[in-house]
Amino acid sequence: TEIYTLSLHDALPIWMTAVDAQFYWMSAKVPNDEFLIYAFDGESMDFERAVEDVRRRARACRALTVRVDDGLPLTYPSWVQTELEPERVTRHQLDDDSWTGCLDAVVRLADDQLDIHRAPWRLHLFAPVHDLPGGTGPGTVAVMQAAHALADGARGAALAGWLFGRETPVPEVMASPGFLPWRAANAVRAHRK
Repeated sequence: TEIYTLSLHDALPIWMTAVDAQFYWMSAKVPNDEFLIYAFDGESMDFERAVEDVRRRARACRALTVRVDDGLPLTYPSWVQTELEPERVTRHQLDDDSWTGCLDAVVRLADDQLDIHRAPWRLHLFAPVHDLPGGTGPGTVAVMQAAHALADGARGAALAGWLFGRETPVPEVMASPGFLPWRAANAVRAHRK
């Protein structure tokens, strides 16, 4: 995706940028969810409260409370506001709670690509995980799964940082100016190439 700011202060829907629309359309044929892995030394004493804190922070970030609406086949995709379902932040139990076992579980997450019409991101939590590189004991692994149309690696990291307590707000996304049908035609042409 492009580095840009999506101003969700404006009334939704917000049309996707051409690049993001192209990633969205391509995802129907080529899965393109991104997985950002974070390992934390230690476990939360109150895991459910920590999960609720993450959900609260997600609800406070407009970029994390959107989904795609593409209406009819001839319309251009846009971001619309949506509710944050509890399963957006999910704790997984590992059969093998080693670092290697956790990485194996993360690889299997790619088999369950996101439905961007419902939820363009999901946070997977694994705890306890033993033998974390550089860890001093059992730890927690968080995996931010995001549709590429929502975020590239840098934006995904900013969204995850916000969820984990970083105080710096996630830059807002502003749709590129321009005549929408012209932008849509350019995006469709690029998609066909």
